Amino acid sequence: MYGQPYPFKGKKLSVHSITSRSTILVMALKLQVPDINCNGCAKAITTSIQVIEPDAKVDVDVENKIVIVESKTSSEFIKQAINAAGFEIIS
Repeated sequence: MYGQPYPFKGKKLSVHSITSRSTILVMALKLQVPDINCNGCAKAITTSIQVIEPDAKVDVDVENKIVIVESKTSSEFIKQAINAAGFEIIS
């Protein structure tokens, strides 16, 4: 190791480009869940999502049977959480 040339000699490194890759994106997901009938359903869905993403913002519109989730978790994990709570998703 000693006596070897510095491996990045002559290359420009940018700390900014390294740190900008660690940006965490929050996505919004809107899903139609026809089995929602009451506030108990809304609570079950919210709890199931927040088990995998405690910081997720979950809004359940019981009347229109829509779930809107703002989360850092992938849409597939959110859908799996809703399914695990016993609810089918149309879209």
